[in-house]
Amino acid sequence: MIYEILKYDIVDDEIEDVILYYENNSYQLGLKVENALEETLDNLERNPEHYFNLEDNIHRRITIEGFPYAFIYSILDNYVIVKMLFPQLEDPAKLWLRIGRFS
Repeated sequence: MIYEILKYDIVDDEIEDVILYYENNSYQLGLKVENALEETLDNLERNPEHYFNLEDNIHRRITIEGFPYAFIYSILDNYVIVKMLFPQLEDPAKLWLRIGRFS
C-alpha cells in the first residue's frame, strides 16, 4: 500500500532551513541532505509502519540517514502526517513540548 504524505506547513520551513544550513557549509553537502530528506519521505510513503513508535503510541520517528535529524509523524488511514523535522541532538523534552502543541 502506498500512503499519501501530508506535511504541516512548518515542516517545509524546517526542511528549507536544514538544506540552507548545510549549503552554507558546502553546496555538495546541501545536495546530500536534500537527497537524504527526499529519500526518507519516499520510504515513509511506502512503509510508514516500519519505523520507531514513540512512547505515546501515536507518533513515530524516522531518522534521516547520515544527518542528525528525524521526521516525527503519525499515521491516519492512508495518510502519513509529518509534523516536524526534529534535531536528534536536541533535548527530548523539547520534542514532547512540540508534540503537545498538536493535541
